Amino acid sequence: MVWNQYKSELNSAWNDVQTQSGLRARWDAACRGNTGIECFDAWADELVTTGYLHNHARMWFASIWIFSLKLPWQLGADFLLRHLLDGDPASNTLGWRWVAGVQTKGKTYLAQASNITKYTQGRFHPKHHLADEALPVSSAEAPKPRVLPTTDRVQRGLRTGLLLHEDDLAVSWITQDLKPDATIVLAPQTQVGPLCSAPRVSTFRSAAQNDAISRYGERLGDISHAQTAQDVLDNAATHGLGQLVTVYVPTGPVSDVLAKLESTCQDVPLRRVLSRYDALSWHYATKGFFAFKKQIPHFLNSIVRSL
Repeated sequence: MVWNQYKSELNSAWNDVQTQSGLRARWDAACRGNTGIECFDAWADELVTTGYLHNHARMWFASIWIFSLKLPWQLGADFLLRHLLDGDPASNTLGWRWVAGVQTKGKTYLAQASNITKYTQGRFHPKHHLADEALPVSSAEAPKPRVLPTTDRVQRGLRTGLLLHEDDLAVSWITQDLKPDATIVLAPQTQVGPLCSAPRVSTFRSAAQNDAISRYGERLGDISHAQTAQDVLDNAATHGLGQLVTVYVPTGPVSDVLAKLESTCQDVPLRRVLSRYDALSWHYATKGFFAFKKQIPHFLNSIVRSL
């Protein structure tokens, strides 16, 4: 899996940062926005200050990180994911892999000074600071797309807990068919690699969870909160639950917690259910965003017909 491979490569890159003073200095300068490349430094500051970057800036930033600053792409992916309010583990990881030329083998993305000048309306002119070529970096082969997973069967008649997590807070479709006796809210997962996410990221996602609770509160039963997989199990025992139901998560930190729950949870089985959107759109998501975009009207029509 790309996610597990990324985590392993990130840990290896972090070890290099700890042992190679030159790499650590360049990594630190990039994170602090102190590289001398004006556009890059401005974007680093904007990201840390606001938790957001425009999509074009994210691609330029990644390209400069990899090909101009000669830094490991895994450290750059980690930097963005630690600061982006809308950071998604799958799209962030695959986006950096694509820029580096390891997702679509041999196809890299080179940030061009003329492009940056044009689309920033003359704000930046990095003509003499950017790499002239973008040679693919070495990495393991990209795995093949996974088939659509099956939805676990929710057993009727058991005391049921809903496990609410940051990856999918639109759970009205679950509570239409299932009235949970309790809901356990899994706190935002703030650590993928050796460093924690910025505090504003956790604050933002906690606020989103609180909004979901306020909207669906009457349908959720008794509400409790958990930080770890063990906390989830402890809360399930406290509420006398016979099963836990949660929205399926393909990859990322939340998926790691769910996998740990599945491996340790003997008395309270975990049922992962696919959202309607995932079920209808999954088989279109095989060739990147633009191919997927062309199919959006088709599966949206399918959703409308299913309502």
